[in-house]
Amino acid sequence: QAPPAQAPPGTAPPQYYYPPPQAQPPPSGYPPAGYPPAGYPPAGYPPNPYGAPRDAPTTAAPAAAAMAAGPTGSKPVSPDDLREYKKLQDIIRKLKTEGVEEKLAREQSTLRTVKTSRDQTQKELEQSKRKKIELERELTKLEGKKRLMAKMTASKKDRTEHDLDALTLKIPEVITASEPNDIYWTGTYWLFFLKPV
Repeated sequence: QAPPAQAPPGTAPPQYYYPPPQAQPPPSGYPPAGYPPAGYPPAGYPPNPYGAPRDAPTTAAPAAAAMAAGPTGSKPVSPDDLREYKKLQDIIRKLKTEGVEEKLAREQSTLRTVKTSRDQTQKELEQSKRKKIELERELTKLEGKKRLMAKMTASKKDRTEHDLDALTLKIPEVITASEPNDIYWTGTYWLFFLKPV
């Protein structure tokens, strides 16, 4: 290729025209058949830059129409359904203007407070039941100790009475074996000072 001719001095350099690169078509089989799915991209988004796939089946357009009509197996929305929907929206707006949401929020708050108080009362009741069981156990132990002490006291009393009876039986023998001068009367008690025989 010959070099470009030199421009005369004082003239603008020549402008070379480079044509823009041509968009290359996608390779065969790309994007795959059925991609993008029917109904995609949503309305308002730019369409698929690749266009329809080369290997796309001819049933893609009816599938897209079915998707646009509604969910699979469902009928398009009827005017009666639209009127019912608008009626429900009007009822919701009316309830909002009447402050039903605030009333409901207050009722729910009151309900939560009551539930919390009920749970606290239930917890205190369970604690009281456990405390009652513990006190009953302590009372049972104390009653057992009381019965044991009464039994020990009765046994000790019986031994003391037995010893006293035995000592009472020995008093005449001691008096007989002792001299009169060795016995002294003091109040209501007898004191014996025995001399060895």
